[in-house]
Amino acid sequence: NYDSQLERERLTKEFCSYATKVCQSLELQGYWCDFIDPASGLPIRNVNSNDSFTECDEDFERLHDAIYLEDLGCCRALKHCQWGFHIFTGLIVSDAPHQVI
Repeated sequence: NYDSQLERERLTKEFCSYATKVCQSLELQGYWCDFIDPASGLPIRNVNSNDSFTECDEDFERLHDAIYLEDLGCCRALKHCQWGFHIFTGLIVSDAPHQVI
């Protein structure tokens, strides 16, 4: 519905702003970092890549035990074990160790 679409657009903007700051901070420390645009599935900082990674990609559910893909018949959607379908997914990738992040 319209309210859900507005919320998704707002969350996408907030995530992209946050992810940009995280990547800038990690890069200043000498690490590589990129993030996936939730709207397109494309990497933001590595513009030479045409590979996309969407939230319904089977690889996405392998990133966290609490998230899995559910087949709804007409499509697939990510579902969280606690919050159900009421989730927003954002992905930041880096070669920084978890202690730094």
